[in-house]
Amino acid sequence: MLCVVDDMTRELEIDSVTETYTREGFFRRTNEIIKRNTQQEFAIMYLNLVDFKIINDLYGYEIGDMILNDLVVQLQNSFLKPILVARMVLINLHY
Repeated sequence: MLCVVDDMTRELEIDSVTETYTREGFFRRTNEIIKRNTQQEFAIMYLNLVDFKIINDLYGYEIGDMILNDLVVQLQNSFLKPILVARMVLINLHY
């Protein structure tokens, strides 16, 4: 029997499209930041790209991914100077 064990932390916590944190990575990393900076105040900004699926359907996933990556770069270079950015993929359960 051969068993290979690999640390999958990066794959679970970093989004493969945007190279930002996933939901799991965001919560773990945010928790670490808050615990280390108990006297500091933070703000969390949430953006919901409503019906982004339409972009993927009309132009393809490659263009959709490029748009997401451009948005990440714009956020990271904005006056907000975010500590971290995450892509939290929400599953739409409405059929």
